[in-house]
Amino acid sequence: MPYITLKCKNCGSDLSINHDSKTITCAHCGSTFLMVDLLDEKDVAFSENLKPQDLENKIEFAEALKQGETYLYQAEYKLAEQSFKRAIELNNKNYKGYFGVVKAKTSNLNKVPDEKDYLEYAKLAIKYVDKDDKVYLESEIVKLDLLIEEKEKQKQAKRALDQKLLRQEKNIRDTETFFGYITIFLILFISGILLLVIFMTGLNTPTAPPKGNTYEISTKVQLEQVLQKEDLLSCTIILKADIDFDGDNWTPIGSKETPFSGTIYGNGHKISNLKITTNIGEGEVYSGFIAYAKGASLNGIHLFNVSLTEEKLIEHSTTHFAGLLCGYAESTTISKCAINANCQISFSNQNKSTLVLGGLVGKCASSKITYSYSNATMSATVSNIEISQNVVASPKYNIGGLVGELVSSKITNSYSSATAEAQLSSSISNDIVLNFGGLVGYWHTPTSLEDLISNSFFTGNLSATMSCTNYHSYIAGIVAFGSNTDYISNNHALLDADTYKLNGTALQITDFNDYSDRPNSVIYTSSTYILEDIEQNFSAEIWSNTTSLTPTLRVS
Repeated sequence: MPYITLKCKNCGSDLSINHDSKTITCAHCGSTFLMVDLLDEKDVAFSENLKPQDLENKIEFAEALKQGETYLYQAEYKLAEQSFKRAIELNNKNYKGYFGVVKAKTSNLNKVPDEKDYLEYAKLAIKYVDKDDKVYLESEIVKLDLLIEEKEKQKQAKRALDQKLLRQEKNIRDTETFFGYITIFLILFISGILLLVIFMTGLNTPTAPPKGNTYEISTKVQLEQVLQKEDLLSCTIILKADIDFDGDNWTPIGSKETPFSGTIYGNGHKISNLKITTNIGEGEVYSGFIAYAKGASLNGIHLFNVSLTEEKLIEHSTTHFAGLLCGYAESTTISKCAINANCQISFSNQNKSTLVLGGLVGKCASSKITYSYSNATMSATVSNIEISQNVVASPKYNIGGLVGELVSSKITNSYSSATAEAQLSSSISNDIVLNFGGLVGYWHTPTSLEDLISNSFFTGNLSATMSCTNYHSYIAGIVAFGSNTDYISNNHALLDADTYKLNGTALQITDFNDYSDRPNSVIYTSSTYILEDIEQNFSAEIWSNTTSLTPTLRVS
């Protein structure tokens, strides 16, 4: 006949209990126990008339409960869920099994992987719990209902916006078709007249040369030679191979007075191991692989192991625009550009009035970013912030994982998984303003649907420390400050206990400017939902590794 082994309450020795026995005596110390007492010790004595044949199930049920509670304490929620489900199989009338599964599903309502599954267990558990647990569950069910309702509103809003955009695109296409026919007619008409004039006069006027020359680059030396060309700022550069700078310094291309207006086709080739050192001075400063671009086209540029730092410390600088790809992009198209995980931006000990810092672009004005990402590590430490004599406004710091500041521009099918840290300290009475976003730091409120942030996401980490007399900090996953519901569609941001921190304290969903009172703007969710969104919206023709939170671009 089988036996089940328990422990003596007095000496801890094993007790071998016969199934047909109601009492047992410890062979080591002589203590005698009732079987029901032993079962009470394991929290499974649910009946005064315990049947011997149920003993094994009761013991196994108790072990499953205790193992589940241990896993809950260790935050091993999946293992806890398995243990509690086993307890339910052995005793489906016990509330601890149901309530255990509910707790195992989530340590925070915002992390619930499946709302309907949670709701099902919660409603079952509420039949068995005590008063305090019942109040807790009822409040969680109310929150969950609101969350489900919000997500449904988000879906409806997205559908409405998509339909609106489709109608606008159709109108634009119809208009373009009409004017296209007129343009073709005029071109043919004018060409005919010119040909007739040339034929009759015998003139053979040469064709004007194209703006800028085209340079095919395969080596570091070739690229350095192109940088000496007089038409550098308007030329077309085509990369034909990876280029390794071996740790050399890089002089940023262009300035506000003479911006880069040409074209770069990176073709997905790596530009690696270069250092961008900014020489800070008074006035506006621009730093990046390209300092200032205007009317340019940047396509397929992939940066690896690139660092952006400051060369010397100064007292003040009116505004500093910095981004690994471009410090300031005006009327520029950026497509299929990548800042990879081993790239770094590090600024420290600068008491500037304004800093605009982005993993990809510092400030983006009247420009477009598509199919691009930044996985950079970013750090901005600004100590002893002061005010320049010619500056009245509060010092402002706009920092974004992708773009620091966005003006009349568009971001689509892009993401940031940047790890960014900002530490600001000041004793002045002026307010210090920090706009710190996973995708965009500060967005000048748009007025046109052409200025849209859509199908993009953030999965990195943001941490801010503000040691200031007075300050305002805005931290969020997509847009830290300046967002507008009508111009944000289908964006996702990761939300867990360590994603966003201010002065060491984790922020909640209600703390985010792009979420509060704007439920249709951004969906804060778990990595599971973001992966689903990536698979749905990031085309396999353009992206690879779409089953991860950091997809990469295919080389075209």
